[in-house]
Amino acid sequence: MADAKAVRSSVADRIDFSTHAHGIHSSVIMSVIGRNGAQIASLLEFGYFNNWLENRYGEHDPRAHMQGKYIMSEAKYG
Repeated sequence: MADAKAVRSSVADRIDFSTHAHGIHSSVIMSVIGRNGAQIASLLEFGYFNNWLENRYGEHDPRAHMQGKYIMSEAKYG
């Protein structure tokens, strides 16, 4: 049951990485589409307020804040 739920909620099929050249510089772009169709890569990177937890604790309560992963700053190193 838990495995089926995890597969259903996975974003693995909605993640896209691409690179864009800007002169001598390159940018790595991560795109993640959420269940509701919203672009959530920046939320995963920098953090966000979880709607379910905000309903439980109150709007902008620190306990509802999900920390960012900051993985893109590490991606450029390899």
